[in-house]
Amino acid sequence: MNTALTNALNSMGGSSKIILGMLLGGMITVDMGGPINKAAYVFGTASIASGNYDIMAAVMIGGMVPPLAIALATFFFKNRFTEKEQQTTLTNIIMELSFITEGSIPFAASDPLHILPACVVGSIVGMFGLALLKKPLK
Repeated sequence: MNTALTNALNSMGGSSKIILGMLLGGMITVDMGGPINKAAYVFGTASIASGNYDIMAAVMIGGMVPPLAIALATFFFKNRFTEKEQQTTLTNIIMELSFITEGSIPFAASDPLHILPACVVGSIVGMFGLALLKKPLK
């Protein structure tokens, strides 16, 4: 499966970097540490070896958005989370800074239909932020 995903990503080499980044950001987030995540990460690290750092930036954003989103949600919307869930705010911030997506897994496991799509969309939107930062300001 990883080989097939990597081959599919390699075939997109000439495509838009934004589309590729959106795909990679979503792949990193969709299974939070699983085989799809690992395929996107390996593709990102391989792109560094070829001198293309933008692709790994997309992978990093995809991995950092879910724990940051969970941390912000548990901080700003305390009434929607249990006391135990609220105690993970600082942990998720540290995980986000360390590119560790897995801090979001307990939340995704408890409510996958709401958490996973929100995290995937957040990772994809993060790519637009990266694309805007890459444009020269006039």
